[in-house]
Amino acid sequence: MLQPDSWTHIAVTWQTGGAITLYRNGLRLVEGQSSTGNFSPFSSPLSIGSATAASAFDGDVDEVRESSVARDAAWLRLCYMNQRVDDSLLSF
Repeated sequence: MLQPDSWTHIAVTWQTGGAITLYRNGLRLVEGQSSTGNFSPFSSPLSIGSATAASAFDGDVDEVRESSVARDAAWLRLCYMNQRVDDSLLSF
């Protein structure tokens, strides 16, 4: 899924009712449903990369965002286009 020495934009959305979607580089990769339909962001610590040292992500994580609403596919695609290395979204 992730290529060594390459920048990748990853986003996950969760909506009321339990719909979960994973995006890679602005494109929908996987959709699913949580088993409970509930999400309580403050019930336990947030772990970025891994919950245990034994399976930790071996790389850099930059610019983590949390939002109170599930962003749509177009918004996530725009974020990817705006942050990618060649930044081809705008040219002057």
